[in-house]
Amino acid sequence: MKKAMILFLLVIHKSLLLFSYQYDLAICAIFCEDDLPYMNEWVEFHKKQGVQHIYLYNHLANQDKIFSCLSEHLETKFIEIKDWNYSYNTVEEWNAIQQNAYMNCINQIKNSCHWCAIIDTDEFLFSPRYKDLKIALKNYNDYSGVVVNWIFYGTSNYTLSPGQKLTDYLLYREKISLGKLQGIKSIVKPKYVSGGFIHVFYYTKSYAVNENFLKIKGFDSPLSCEIFRINHYWTRDMNFFFNVKIPRRFKWYKNADNIVESEKRLNEEFDDIIKCYN
Repeated sequence: MKKAMILFLLVIHKSLLLFSYQYDLAICAIFCEDDLPYMNEWVEFHKKQGVQHIYLYNHLANQDKIFSCLSEHLETKFIEIKDWNYSYNTVEEWNAIQQNAYMNCINQIKNSCHWCAIIDTDEFLFSPRYKDLKIALKNYNDYSGVVVNWIFYGTSNYTLSPGQKLTDYLLYREKISLGKLQGIKSIVKPKYVSGGFIHVFYYTKSYAVNENFLKIKGFDSPLSCEIFRINHYWTRDMNFFFNVKIPRRFKWYKNADNIVESEKRLNEEFDDIIKCYN
């Protein structure tokens, strides 16, 4: 009887090992060389939120500059980087490059990662209620995806000096209207992802919900940010806004004259909530 019980426990233990994941939560993102000065803070921030690994896709950034900015995280293997050197001329082509990178990552980690957040390097994902994202996600195990609203921050009319953190100084955002439809990003279970387009993914099992368990199919969701939240530093600081963001918008769109006026609306309300999680 005792031997049978031991054998039974060994079988159960082996079964649990077979279905365990290397990472409970990872991130997948694509980056360019212009993003590098801001990325060490981004990586460190998400490590504090419970993220266990980050998969990065390098779009044409210089290898020496990558190592200079991210050497510590490369040496500890907290991040791993894959070159993703595809050229583009239009925003549609860039969207396809991004989506192909995300699906490449998802298909490779289906059996090693339970949850993976698909976000950009100017987006800071955290849980105001639980602090640790992994704990927050335990409430959503019946679903294959959780969508998170983004909240846009502006430049705060500030230019960062070397060593200064974006989350310490860019503290003004757009006005928040709870319940209003707002853009989303996805935290997915790679095992059940069958495809997608940038922010939206399709699943072989179940579906995606927002933090209030509302089924979400499209590119936005009623704004709610008590459990999950993304601070989206779309403009980053003044230097990035004028020297990178604006030229990029004029390259992609025929008419981008309103971008400066739009940025002013991202500086309307003071909100330093992220300092509690930094």
